[in-house]
Amino acid sequence: MLDTVHMEEASQEGNRQVLEEWLRQLSLSGDKGTQEPALSRLLVWIGDQLTTVRIRSIKKDRTFDMNFVQRFERFFEIFGWFHAQIAQEFSMHKQYLGSSENLGLKHAFENMKRKGLNTTSVQGNFHYSFRDALKHTAEARFRDVWSVAAGVEDLAELRERMPAQLRQLAKQIVDRYASTEALVELREAGKSRAQQDDLFDVSVQFNRDTLDYLDLDDCMKTGDVGRMEYLLPRLLFRFHGGGSHKYAQEILELMQGLWREWPADLRCVFL
Repeated sequence: MLDTVHMEEASQEGNRQVLEEWLRQLSLSGDKGTQEPALSRLLVWIGDQLTTVRIRSIKKDRTFDMNFVQRFERFFEIFGWFHAQIAQEFSMHKQYLGSSENLGLKHAFENMKRKGLNTTSVQGNFHYSFRDALKHTAEARFRDVWSVAAGVEDLAELRERMPAQLRQLAKQIVDRYASTEALVELREAGKSRAQQDDLFDVSVQFNRDTLDYLDLDDCMKTGDVGRMEYLLPRLLFRFHGGGSHKYAQEILELMQGLWREWPADLRCVFL
């Protein structure tokens, strides 16, 4: 196990010192320690978006150094999925918080008596509190959608339906109440802006985006890398459209590597 060190990582120089310190502790520094790893394998370094940017800056500044090791080219930096999930939470919070008077997340948080969720934070338990509150909000919304789509007053009535019927009903719910196709149909229905149901439009969009979030959360826990890869384009649209351009760039870098550049053994490291 690596020893803890008192080094800051808020600057490029601090990150360089940390990299060199971990190499020293792993006995990968010095002439004897650097030659074999430098020639035979890459060292994957996973962190948040700022860490990846600073490592790339270190590489850029050392472009004209003498060799592979001095240029830090043996490091392969990439963002961690947990950090991407937090960025996704911040983006959804910004888009759907709303106010106490409408049906946004703030209204739901107040009804559930959840405190500390009106502003985002990377400190404390914001991530866990927001994730749980979003799950409970989604559960309530989709229970209501099941009642509407199935035409029942009590969800217990669905126990009488056959599995194939329930599966078809679930597909219908996604298609009509939680998909991009449903949004396009609503917005191209030929109605004027004044005639459109803005509340229903936002609800469908929220349902769709929440399903993406819950899908990512579940596949991260279960290690379903296929679903994680499938969600990459959707995360790209989320970050780009929501103004999280740095994470949008990270997603683009990952997609380029996975689908165009990296060999199979390297792809397995990142998924």
